[in-house]
Amino acid sequence: MPDPKTVRRKELSILKSSLTGAGAVRCILVHGDDGMGKSNLLANFGRSFPGLNDWHIWMEVDGNLLSTPEAFCSAMMRSMVAGDSVSVEAQNAIARQFGRLVVEVNRRNALGIDDSKQNDQLANLFVELLEKRLGVIHSPTSRFIPVLAFDNLDRATPELVDWFVGSFNRSIRKSELFKQARFLFAAQKYNAELQSIFDRFGLAQVRQLKLEKLNSTQCAEINQQTYKRQITSGKLHENSQGNPLKLLNFLKNLTISKKEDIILDTQTPNATPSDLSQFSEKEIERLSFAAYPERINRYNLEFFCSQREAAFCFNWLKRNSKLCNTEQDGDLILHKNIRDAVLTHCEFINSDLHQKNIITATVLSAYLGLFPNPENHWVPINLQVFDSFNNSLINNIFDPFQAETILSFIDEHAEQFATANNQFCLTDDARLITRRFMEVGGGQPIEDLTEKALQQWELDLAAIRKKKLQLEQEKINITEEVAGIEKQISHFSDMKDLVTNAMNKPRSSNKAKKELTFSMSKSLIAIGLTTVALSVISSMFGVYHAATGIALTLFGFFWPSIQITRPNMAEQGLNPKLALETQQHSISHRINGLTSRVSTLNNSLIGISDTIAESEDDTLIPYVSSKQESE
Repeated sequence: MPDPKTVRRKELSILKSSLTGAGAVRCILVHGDDGMGKSNLLANFGRSFPGLNDWHIWMEVDGNLLSTPEAFCSAMMRSMVAGDSVSVEAQNAIARQFGRLVVEVNRRNALGIDDSKQNDQLANLFVELLEKRLGVIHSPTSRFIPVLAFDNLDRATPELVDWFVGSFNRSIRKSELFKQARFLFAAQKYNAELQSIFDRFGLAQVRQLKLEKLNSTQCAEINQQTYKRQITSGKLHENSQGNPLKLLNFLKNLTISKKEDIILDTQTPNATPSDLSQFSEKEIERLSFAAYPERINRYNLEFFCSQREAAFCFNWLKRNSKLCNTEQDGDLILHKNIRDAVLTHCEFINSDLHQKNIITATVLSAYLGLFPNPENHWVPINLQVFDSFNNSLINNIFDPFQAETILSFIDEHAEQFATANNQFCLTDDARLITRRFMEVGGGQPIEDLTEKALQQWELDLAAIRKKKLQLEQEKINITEEVAGIEKQISHFSDMKDLVTNAMNKPRSSNKAKKELTFSMSKSLIAIGLTTVALSVISSMFGVYHAATGIALTLFGFFWPSIQITRPNMAEQGLNPKLALETQQHSISHRINGLTSRVSTLNNSLIGISDTIAESEDDTLIPYVSSKQESE
């Protein structure tokens, strides 16, 4: 879209001279009655400001279009335009990264964090990301001159204002990047309420720039920029009272009063007139619907008008081929000069609605870029509800046809899904774009989907925990079995060593052994006792004979004998060599079988341990966060 035209050149010059690096003004409030062109002036300045200096950064939000700190920061990032020091690719990358970080913060804060802390996090995240990314490109970051524009400040919610003057203000004041920041506000009237906002923010001096009524010359200029009616400037000023919005409405209604409905000249096939005076009010209305989507079909048009109007608009454009080109898939594309003229007209007529439609068109284009088939747009709208999901969940909470469609959709758009522990989820970018698509009218998830997911999560979690207990018991059983088998292996190894030793040292094993034993000799006892008796009763025998008799008697009782013995092979569990070899093979076979069993059991243990680790409660992402449950 071309830069919007303005007749407020004086006011635009004041903004340029005041808020640039050479200017000494830190804050300006643009105010004026409804329809005086405040938003148009900010838009013009925002488009020219980055080109005035390589270090300029422009960021803009509209208090009439957002209500939360998250929406505020996201709008700031999306609207960011910088001078030549920062490439367009880098700017887009920063915006995408911020979107991913916001999603991650929301995910981490899903459990029990209060809003104040979360809002502080958003403000810090906004500042830290800009400092980090811009600091990589250029250092020091204090060279940058950011301008933060806040349109419709007087229409912002109290909650958003409190965050702006609180968390956001504290974050940027600690930042090197925002040391030279400028602020541009727009509101209908300057009053005590606005001054209170400035005081809370810490803006000591706020320069006021009031938009006065247009003069006759300016009214005539606007006419030339838009409808080019044949009417005097005095008449224009009289009927509009110098209000740009009233002037545009007056110019538009001139077409109605004249009942003009000019048909395109069929003799000039290449004619694509940009003069909207050639069209009736109804035709201009239809063109205003068709100017926003990049590709025109009934589905896309329904985001900007009713279903009935979308059908009429599409059929009318198909009949007026001079206004657009027809693509191979049947979609229509307005000629650039027609589209530019219509968009300029729409901005002048209703800048708020125009900006809303621009956002809708941008979101629609991004969503169609990810998911081109409108028939399946309901799939990501429902899947974005889940922080995680798996095939079982899909099959359990959707009907068979829906489940089949969803699973096929996931296969076709695998790049838009992240996986972990057999769980899926939309990527951060895909989820963010899907939710933006829902905000602009893309649809809503199936009723009670969150509740169904929560119920299924409790059931699946209970089943997982039960299976985990079973696996842990199985692990214990297998561990005990392995220990028992290892004892058997140790026993058989000892036996094998014994057999092997017997085979290697057969002579040593079969060597005869001498054994000393004691037994009783009756004959010696008799001789000894007889000798003792004779020494007592006969004088022929003396003490010597008595001692000899006693000695013989003792020897008779403890007579030593030497026996030669050989080992009993049967008692030792040993057999001849052939038997030993057979026994050795048998033991080795048994050991190998037990070792193989241990290896199989250990592999089973590894698999069970991995399964248990995958089923750990703290590694699983619930299907739906607690934050969504509370909502």
